[in-house]
Amino acid sequence: MNYSFQPGKRKGRNQYVGTWTETGWQEIALPFTRESLMTVLAWGAGEQSSTHLHQDIAHWCDRLHMAHVNGELPGDEHILRPLVDIAYDVSTQWELFLANTYTLEQLQSLQFSTVTLPVVWFQDWLRRVRGLS
Repeated sequence: MNYSFQPGKRKGRNQYVGTWTETGWQEIALPFTRESLMTVLAWGAGEQSSTHLHQDIAHWCDRLHMAHVNGELPGDEHILRPLVDIAYDVSTQWELFLANTYTLEQLQSLQFSTVTLPVVWFQDWLRRVRGLS
């Protein structure tokens, strides 16, 4: 992924101007199902061991969201939509965390595989998925 930003004139606001490329993630080969979403979130929450990192999980969630946007997911919309929304939240929070935690210069040389989101976020997302019936 390519991103461009710099701090804006107002505190807490970013302007997109520079670039960085996120590299080093591994694709998670799981189908886009409720069970798979629970699995990847459990990895992020530390409930299950895995070789996949938070970066990998965020990218899997992004792919789930995009598959839904592109109409590539079979299933009942009213059941699927809350799961897609949670996956989208994971993906979005990953990107926001990067943009709000690191400077452009840091992002341009960052080993993204070393970045971890707060585990409590994964616990909350997992609790939300488990609460869906």
